[in-house]
Formats: sequence, structure tokens, C-alpha cells
Amino acid sequence: MVVSLISARQLVRMGVRRRRRTGVGLQPVAILGANAEAIGLAESLVDPTLGRTVVAFISMQPNVPEVLCGSPVHITVDPATKAMELGVEAVVIAATSLDSTAPTDLLRSFLDRHIEIEMTSALTGVASDRIHVHAVGPYPLIRIDPGYRGGWRAMAKRMFDIVVAILMLIVLSPFLLVALVAVRIESKGPVIYSQDRLGHRGVRFRVHKIRTMVVGADRMKAELKEHNESDGPLFKMEQDPRVTKVGKVLRRYSIDEIPQLWNVIKGDMSLVGPRPALADEAEGWSDELHNRLRVRPGITGMWQVNGRSATTFSEYERLDLFYIDNWSILTDLGILARTIPAVVSRKGAA
Repeated sequence: MVVSLISARQLVRMGVRRRRRTGVGLQPVAILGANAEAIGLAESLVDPTLGRTVVAFISMQPNVPEVLCGSPVHITVDPATKAMELGVEAVVIAATSLDSTAPTDLLRSFLDRHIEIEMTSALTGVASDRIHVHAVGPYPLIRIDPGYRGGWRAMAKRMFDIVVAILMLIVLSPFLLVALVAVRIESKGPVIYSQDRLGHRGVRFRVHKIRTMVVGADRMKAELKEHNESDGPLFKMEQDPRVTKVGKVLRRYSIDEIPQLWNVIKGDMSLVGPRPALADEAEGWSDELHNRLRVRPGITGMWQVNGRSATTFSEYERLDLFYIDNWSILTDLGILARTIPAVVSRKGAA
């Protein structure tokens, strides 16, 4: 019964997502607000699997753009009536766009017209399963579960890392051997590239990868600095001339990272965690981003399964901090499950 129920629900979810991707079953919504948070909401709701389509923005403030994210902005003192005219089924309120906490009259005006209401919270960096709402008198209070990284959870994560890394190293050894031979045939020099990275609590360690660049690539980095396509301290260049022909294939499918399984077995890294950073990259970090050193770096992580090189540095920072603050064993399993499709589809690979 359990297996059948889980399977049936998953099939229903797959069917619903497939229909939504074709534009079927999407709920028309308006966003109340025209500030940065409202824009961020619209950009997030672009994903059709969320089941909504943004048809307009409604602003109670003057002097806002006429169009945001491709949708018109309507200025009004009566947002509920405007929502009715637009024919939307729900309104998503960007809380920071209001002068104060949403007044009861405003919420009631929507509900009386049978328009659903959703409202953002300032707790954008907290996973939803850690948030619980309860009442104290007339006041709804939000309780946030503390994040747990120590004790048996840390031991379980470490044991899981060791067992899975050993098994993966055995299974992937034929690919590793072929890759090493291909690198050796294409160019002279070491087939394994080792580099100092920052690990847990800022301790440096040597990370190992299959060499995908020409020998001496590190010395050429300064010459290519003006061609950096990243908007932060990371160095990113889609057509990096230092990458070899074999290296492009290895990077496309992340085969070059197989030797990092040895780093996992040694305890320098974890299967899942923030990307292991260079020391010079850390010099450009904000004080908040230094929190990523509180955990072991990982071979894969939220950044890797959400676009890798295709994401901006601000998104890279947000995803890393979200993972650190909300880590759980289930989170790791979910990221590992998403890693294989991300690698096969070459999403964000560079």
C-alpha cells in the first residue's frame, strides 16, 4: 500500500508538471507591489511547474515603471477591484512593498471577492519545513526550528560519504582510466591536477581533478582576467582557450571531478556541500559568505544542480548560505538525486 500510494502520487505529480509546462492548468495571478521583491517573485514564478502565470503587477504607490518583467503595472488605490477587473484568481503580496503590515481591510477586500492571497515573508533564507506558525492570543507567531549539523547527523553524513564515495570510485574506475589515458595521449604533462582549496573552518587542502587544461594554465589566468564573464570573484569564461579538447568533454559531463571522491574518503570534502573555493576568491567574499567555511565543501551542491556556471554570483551566494543554514540528510539525498539529471543534461556546464 505504501509503495502503491507513493508511486501513484508521483505519477500524478509528473502528469500535472507535464501539463503545466504546456500551459495547461496555470492559475492567473497578480503581484501586489512593484519593488525589487515583487520583481524577484515574478522571476521565480516564471517556472510553469509552480502552477501560476503572472498577468500583471498592481501597485498602490505612484512613480513606478509601466512594465515589469514583461507584465503591465497598474497603479490604483483599490487593488482588490483592479484584481477583479484583471480576472486573476489570486494575488501574491510582496510584503516589503507595503508601508506597514498588510492592513486587515486590504486582505478582507481580496477575500470578499474570492481572490486567494499569498504573502511573502522576510524569512527567505529559511527552509519551509523549519517554519511553524502558532497563535499567542490574537498574535500569530512564527517559530523557527534550529539547524542541526552535529551529533548523530554529522556522523551519519560522514559514514554515508565514505560508503558512497568508495562504491562510486569502484563503479566509475573504468571511466576514470579511459579519461586518464585520453589526457595522456592528447598532451604531455601530469594527468591529475592538484590545487590548494579552502576547506572546513578555512583549513587548506589539496583538491584533485583530472587535468582539463594545458600545463601552466594557472599562470595564464592573469592574462585572461579582462575576459572574465563572472559578476563576482569567481573566474568564468565560456570559451576558455586553456581548456583542451579532451578537457571540454570531461568538464561537460563532470568526469574530471571523479578523483575528488578520494578527497571525500580522506575527509577533506563531502559528497554534498558548497563548492571548494580558492583562497583568492575568498578575498572577495562578504562577511556573511564566510559562513560557507562552517561545513566541508562538496563535489556537488545546490549551486551545481541549479545551473552551475550559468548562475550569477549573488545566486551562488544565496544557494550556498541556504544549504548551510537548512542542511539535513534529506536535503543531501535530494541534491544527489538531482545531480545525475543535471550532469546528463549538461545544465550550466562550462
